[in-house]
Amino acid sequence: MTWTAPPTFVVGQVLTAAEQNILSQDLLFLANPPAASMVCSSAPSIINNTWSTVSGMVGEYVRGGITISSSVFHIPITGVYRFSGNTSWTNGGTGIYSATIEQNGTQNLNFVNSNVDDPGTYPFNIQIGGDLICNAGDTIGLSVLQASGSSVVMGYLVQIRLAISFIES
Repeated sequence: MTWTAPPTFVVGQVLTAAEQNILSQDLLFLANPPAASMVCSSAPSIINNTWSTVSGMVGEYVRGGITISSSVFHIPITGVYRFSGNTSWTNGGTGIYSATIEQNGTQNLNFVNSNVDDPGTYPFNIQIGGDLICNAGDTIGLSVLQASGSSVVMGYLVQIRLAISFIES
């Protein structure tokens, strides 16, 4: 469903069925804008020193036309979306741990948040968030990078999540 500008009415004008449908659908859109959340269903192994899409993400809630497949959101309408993400690491080693948003398979480095070194206490989390301009058909996912010298398995699955909501067109 996309927002359709309603026609201008005058006093006494009888609405056609098509005009009533436009108004009805626009009100439904305003009451139920696109929004969704994904959580991780399995602990992904992240290879060393390579940006990786977090796999195993499944829908927690989905509404307003957003769909989820292959661990990414599929954007239904062009507009500005607010997102927030969290990664959780239960082990690791000395190195850099980073997270960002991935749009159409490319990491958006404007949103990178990094922990420069293993804090030595687990779990530790890295949060990301911001507003992102998306086009209809874009895909949005959670991407991570770790440079500890070897592969690292992420953990605490319910804490690995990505949420997105439409805020304006």
